[in-house]
Amino acid sequence: MTPDVSSLRLADADGFYEALLKAHEGLNDEDSALLNAQLVLLLANQVGDATVLQACLDAAREALRRPEGGYFASVQPPFLICTITRRAVEAM
Repeated sequence: MTPDVSSLRLADADGFYEALLKAHEGLNDEDSALLNAQLVLLLANQVGDATVLQACLDAAREALRRPEGGYFASVQPPFLICTITRRAVEAM
């Protein structure tokens, strides 16, 4: 059974997004990429389930192929935050 990775589970998605942007403030591109890599590994360790992690990897990869803005672009709010987030990060 494929895990549901399309449901928003963040209680405060906007707050997390703001914290993520602040974490990247003042970093050059290389350090920003390293921060993202560290964050991914830390979060993967917290998830711990290989099936869920693979589903997330697949969803993220698929999002790269969607010119309209990402994985959640076709889903109604509150998932709209994910589309906005991707566009803002791309503009950085």
